[in-house]
Formats: sequence, C-alpha cells, structure tokens
Amino acid sequence: MFPFEFKQLLAECPVVYLPLGLCEPHGQVSAFGLDTIKAEWLCQNAASSVGGIVAPSMGYHIHETGNHARWLEDTVGGLVRKILI
Repeated sequence: MFPFEFKQLLAECPVVYLPLGLCEPHGQVSAFGLDTIKAEWLCQNAASSVGGIVAPSMGYHIHETGNHARWLEDTVGGLVRKILI
C-alpha cells in the first residue's frame, strides 16, 4: 500500500487493525506462528465486514517453556547449530 492509498482508505474508515500473535509451537500438528495466522484472518474478516485497514502483522516472543520447550531446543536449536558450524 502506498501512502496516498493509506490516507484515502483511512479517510473512508478511520480504523486500523494490527494482527498480533505469539510465535510459538503448538505441538506437532500446527504451524509455528499459528496465533499470528489466526489474528491475520480475524483482522481481514473484520476489515471486510465493517471497513478499515489491516496493518502488517507483528509476531512476538518465541515460547521457550512448557511442554514443547525440549522439542524446540532439540529441533530448532540443533538446526541453528548445524547451520552456524
């Protein structure tokens, strides 16, 4: 979106949605960043229904505790070490 497009859309409906979600594992059956993917979907639907602009998504924090912490360290941490070495 160019600045002139943003200003035009904002004048039509002064609402901006910011998709925000954790980047964390949800077990072996879900994608990393599932929370952000869901937030994007919700914001797009809201904007389609009532108007407004969907800002670029923000993912935050990689979950390093809980049930999947060991798997994340072994899998992702091991892969990063292989790439760096």
